[in-house]
Amino acid sequence: MPRYAAASDIPEVVQALGHTNALVRAAAVRSLASSPPDRQLELALPLVQDPVLNVRVAAAGIISQYPRTETPAVSLAHDIWRQSLMVNLERPESHLEMAELNITLGHISQAEKNFQTALAIAPLFSPTYVNYADFLRRQQRQQEAMEILNRGIATATNPGDIHHALGLLLITEGNLPDALTQLEAAASSQQAPARYSYVLAVALHDSGQIEKSLSVLEESLVHNPWDWDSLLALTLYSLEVGQPNRAVDPIRRMVDIFPDNTGAQELFARVRAEMENE
Repeated sequence: MPRYAAASDIPEVVQALGHTNALVRAAAVRSLASSPPDRQLELALPLVQDPVLNVRVAAAGIISQYPRTETPAVSLAHDIWRQSLMVNLERPESHLEMAELNITLGHISQAEKNFQTALAIAPLFSPTYVNYADFLRRQQRQQEAMEILNRGIATATNPGDIHHALGLLLITEGNLPDALTQLEAAASSQQAPARYSYVLAVALHDSGQIEKSLSVLEESLVHNPWDWDSLLALTLYSLEVGQPNRAVDPIRRMVDIFPDNTGAQELFARVRAEMENE
């Protein structure tokens, strides 16, 4: 049973949704999270009536991202999901999930109260600052979003993801110098994912600091040697500055990952051609 269901996995998931074991059914429902949206509702809705609570909650969690419709099962799913979140109100995650449900239902003022409650009960929890700021940004309240993120950077235990969010927000505001400062802090934070270094490298490249961008990518790939985005960026940026020798290792790894990928094979051929012309 795959953890997440791609389109090719749907027949297997459909079979698992009807399994006699409730644990299998619940796992099958949760795997729908990354399946095509038009199939999520279709496949999860019947499980809202499942005799086992855990299965009903799993189905409701999938359906919670969809607005209310005239279909009674959708409204029932929203109610089940809300009730399940009420069990753990001492945890900030429950309030964040409640906020997302209220946003989906159009209850914007209530969603903001959920975010504020999450901050009040767990001021060191960085995801609240990131999600609240994104909510404010979507409400065209960019200045307030920046204030929340700066507050989180000063308060949260490990604010790496908050630095990253602020960097992205500053880019949308056209403030690239300050954005780079935040993105660098995010990329150097504890347990930073490869994505943070990749985004920093792209921003450095776009600001004209290509050599620094290449160095960031090379350093990131030491710790995350198979990150596709970083491999592709290092290959393309190396070719861009006329240094195909720096593109050899990353493009070889890309071909190793997906030997049948036509784009990777074509890029490999381009790297070899430029190496021969040096």
